[in-house]
Amino acid sequence: MTKVLSTLSALTLSLSTLYSSEVEMKASTGYFYTGASGKLIYQTPPVTGSSATFNFSQKTQAYFDSEIWVDVPFFPHIRLEYTNATLDGISDIEIQTDLNPQYIEFMKEFGLDLTQTFSQDSTLDVNFYDAIAYYQYLEKTPWPTIGVGAGVKSFKYVYSLNVVQSLDYQDYSGANVPMIYLYSRYYVPEAEFALESDLKWYIFGDSTIFDWRAKADLMVDFNKEFSAGVELGYRHMHFNIKGKDVDSVAGNATFSGIYFGLIGLYAKQ
Repeated sequence: MTKVLSTLSALTLSLSTLYSSEVEMKASTGYFYTGASGKLIYQTPPVTGSSATFNFSQKTQAYFDSEIWVDVPFFPHIRLEYTNATLDGISDIEIQTDLNPQYIEFMKEFGLDLTQTFSQDSTLDVNFYDAIAYYQYLEKTPWPTIGVGAGVKSFKYVYSLNVVQSLDYQDYSGANVPMIYLYSRYYVPEAEFALESDLKWYIFGDSTIFDWRAKADLMVDFNKEFSAGVELGYRHMHFNIKGKDVDSVAGNATFSGIYFGLIGLYAKQ
């Protein structure tokens, strides 16, 4: 992420110098207070049809967003986003198994009956990366600014289950998913206050993924080029994966909660 951001910043400044154009670079960082709920369903032998149902309590998670734009014909706004969610709690495990009966009997010696539903300590660690290119319309008008574009959401997760004593089970997967991006922002220049919302959405096969945010931010100008501010908003991400669209796991997961952070803006006229 850092390397990509550095490359885009250098490209933006180069284009700005070449065309003597307006340029904007914006970054925000803070905390996303989220929990997670959902269900993973495994699609491969020997545990086809087995599931893990989880409902993890909310915790503060770090996020970082950046946006770059230069006033050059056909050059879009470019957004890069990163969010981490590391959560833990109890999962309810239901095994539908073709495992060797001797192995099932062996696990019973540890007090674990794989033929019945059981609850275990578990951890879910997910990293979300978003890269978006979009165009804005109705800028510098009394109307809300709107934006339309496309991007890619990349997510990778590790799901860990403490089965018995020192025996741990880990499942990991992920995907790179193309998404439609919609954006709206209403700015009140007299108050340096704005309301903003965006949506990333994708449907592939029978699966659906969407990521929606709404926020308010307040900015303070330090000089003609630099501004800083704060933001407060709500974010809701939902994944509903069917079949084998993402490796060998189906199921659903929801991450939602408030977020708050600091904003920095550089704007060269």
